[in-house]
Amino acid sequence: MKGLSAVIAAVIIIAITILIGGIFLSWATGIVKNEQTTVTNKTLECKPGTDVSVEDIFIDFGSNRSRVIVRNSGTEDQELVSAVMLNKKGETISNLTTFPLAINRGEIKNLEFSINSTTGNITICGNFSKVIVSTRCTYDESIESPKCSG
Repeated sequence: MKGLSAVIAAVIIIAITILIGGIFLSWATGIVKNEQTTVTNKTLECKPGTDVSVEDIFIDFGSNRSRVIVRNSGTEDQELVSAVMLNKKGETISNLTTFPLAINRGEIKNLEFSINSTTGNITICGNFSKVIVSTRCTYDESIESPKCSG
């Protein structure tokens, strides 16, 4: 006998392949379970009935300010964590509101933006694109035309 027969070599290759596949499957299963637990834990922090809505948008060119009226339209108290206003070029309008901002169930809050800033400008009503308001659990986006004055 000068070497292994082809049958024994094939059996050894198949056994090694099954062993490596089993090790990989065990490793991948552990990662998937860990990530699933992480996602589930984060989702459970948000109770049903969380909702926020943009009620109105005002732009006052005389004072270079925009005001966004936001309502907690859900059944749970929340925290506003961000608000973004964009012009038609996709530029961000400077937000003057400090976050996080508590907003109780049914409560209305005013968010203020500087429409004439280094990050973006709104010079006419038609330059407004949208506003997005977010809590830890939900968000609302409004592309409705703002009420403009000044």
